[in-house]
Amino acid sequence: TDVTALRTMEREREDTLHLLGHDIRSPYAEILTLLDQSRGETLRVDWLRRHAQRGLAMADDFVRLARARTALLRREPVDLADVAAEAADMSWARAKRRRLTLRDESDPQENGIWIDGDHGLLMRAIHNLLDNAVRFAPEGATVHYGVRMLDEKVRFFVTSAGP
Repeated sequence: TDVTALRTMEREREDTLHLLGHDIRSPYAEILTLLDQSRGETLRVDWLRRHAQRGLAMADDFVRLARARTALLRREPVDLADVAAEAADMSWARAKRRRLTLRDESDPQENGIWIDGDHGLLMRAIHNLLDNAVRFAPEGATVHYGVRMLDEKVRFFVTSAGP
């Protein structure tokens, strides 16, 4: 009997439980710790706001992921270089606040790199990668990104000096 599908569902269930049990609970545990530590002191509202926003963003990402898994893909011709440029625009404000440079290193010889895909899901994936690089790069660093054809495959890449 082939149990591949069953094992896959079991792995996804464990991943979901880990996300709910640790990642989403983490900012709220930090908020409670800050509240406990601030008794009788000036409350650090900016810290509380940051942790609450992080928790809400993770919950939103989880809901989007769950919807993406059940939704039908809307395949259409998509210029991945344009998607990468749009995602970089979405990350620009955060990069500017951290004095980071976003450098597009897509192959300038290419006139767009077209693939068949779901624009919204591709945008979300590329934006998440760029946003993580911007968030964790050292202040003042450069985040390199781009789309290239390598060995007849389309590759999106992000590199930075961050972890």
